[in-house]
Amino acid sequence: MTKEEVRCLAVSRLRLLEGCRVVDIGSGTGTMAIECALLLKKGRVYAVEKDAQAVKLIRENAQAFGVDNIEIIHGSAPEALSGLAPVERIFVGGSGGKMAAVLEACSALLVPGGIMVLNCVLLESFSSCRELLGRLPFEDVSIISVSIARGEPLGSQTMLRPLNPVFIISARKRGELP
Repeated sequence: MTKEEVRCLAVSRLRLLEGCRVVDIGSGTGTMAIECALLLKKGRVYAVEKDAQAVKLIRENAQAFGVDNIEIIHGSAPEALSGLAPVERIFVGGSGGKMAAVLEACSALLVPGGIMVLNCVLLESFSSCRELLGRLPFEDVSIISVSIARGEPLGSQTMLRPLNPVFIISARKRGELP
C-alpha cells in the first residue's frame, strides 16, 4: 500500500487536471487510484492489478470511499493495457518484474504532453526506470527520494519509526497535450 505521505507527493507530481484519465498500474489495494478518483470528479481512473485478492480490496475500498469513476482491470501489465484509449496520466506503483515492457506500453498509451509518475522502493527498479526513461520519448524527468518517519508513543515519550525510503520519478511525454 502506498503510504499516505508518499501518496500526497506522487499525486502532486501527477498534476491532475479535471476530466483527465489516469491509469494506476500495480494498483495493490487501490490507494492511489482512489486518491485520484476523489480528486477527479469528472475524470476516469483505471486500476490495473493482477492479484485477485487485491482486486477485491480495490472494489471494497472504492465502495467505502464512495467513488464510482474507477474501472478495475484484473490483469498484468503490459498486456492488461492493450484495450485502453490514450490517457493523460499514468502512475506506476509496480511492474511485476516487467519494467521495460510496462514503460514501453506506457509510452504508447500516454498522450503527448502527458505525465507519468513511478514509485520505486528497490534500487534496481530505480536504476532501470532511469535508464529506460532516457531511451523513451520522455523529458522533464524529475527524481525525488523520500524518507519519512512517523511519531509513535514509547511510554510517555515519542519515538520516530521510519518507513521504507521511496524514489518518486516523474516525466512528461514529449509533445503538447491535445
